[in-house]
Amino acid sequence: MKKWLGYDFERWGWSETRKNHSDAFDKFIKDLKSKLKAEAQPLDLVVLPFKANWFTTSGFIKSTHTGKYAYWSIPDVRFFPNEWYSTVLYRTAENEKDFIGGENRYCNLDELMKNVNKLLEME
Repeated sequence: MKKWLGYDFERWGWSETRKNHSDAFDKFIKDLKSKLKAEAQPLDLVVLPFKANWFTTSGFIKSTHTGKYAYWSIPDVRFFPNEWYSTVLYRTAENEKDFIGGENRYCNLDELMKNVNKLLEME
């Protein structure tokens, strides 16, 4: 994922078929999904399916241990170029439709699964 740090998503590669984000952002999302799933599995966490939005994305993580949920979100990659890595929002959620959830918390992408696991074990 660090290869995407500093990448100018707005400048490069608008999609011919979908005008809501770039082809590069599609590749970024694919890499993000792979990373999150790989880091979740050893912690008995499940990353629920998520899609790219307008240069941002969010989703839910469920603990197979406790059955509890967390919501996560990254900021717009165009206007906050590296904050998708350094400032990931996460919080508790009642279910996979609870976008309001508990208290906002932030961490970097590499710490997300560890922090979500700790949060869902505490709650």
